[in-house]
Amino acid sequence: MSIQMMCSKCKGSGEIIRNPCQTCKGVGIATISSREKVNVPKGINTGQNLRIPGKGNESESSGPAGDLIMKVNVKKDTYFEREGYDIYTKAYITVAQAVLGTNMDVKTLDGIEKIKIKPATEHDVKLKLGFKGVNKLAPNNHQRGDHYVVFKIVVPTNLTPEQRKIYEELRR
Repeated sequence: MSIQMMCSKCKGSGEIIRNPCQTCKGVGIATISSREKVNVPKGINTGQNLRIPGKGNESESSGPAGDLIMKVNVKKDTYFEREGYDIYTKAYITVAQAVLGTNMDVKTLDGIEKIKIKPATEHDVKLKLGFKGVNKLAPNNHQRGDHYVVFKIVVPTNLTPEQRKIYEELRR
């Protein structure tokens, strides 16, 4: 009976290293840390992978290096909330602004946008700012999601006697 198997010392190369270096211990591959500059495309989201060709592990058989696969984690923002390619923000308005309507500045990904709040706006009503969201990934990178402004009506808690009188008149 005969069995064929690869030599555990030379791994089939036919050469044994007599004085291996301390870094790789004769394997020929060493683990090192390095910093790389990576271009992250607009619109990438948490959980998506980014492939960087040729930056992975070296081949054991002197072939080309593999690819580095990075799992992306996008840091959450305190102002902007992302759902897919759409952005949601909250706009806090007073009862008077909700009843009478007003103009307001809203921060978007592109800067400040002036919006018009219609009279009789209710709590949690959404205003759509078309194509002001996140850029879509290739091949649709010329398209963008939308930005939704969600209105939150702030009810006053500490009324002055004059304000209380005005609200009582409105209630009648």
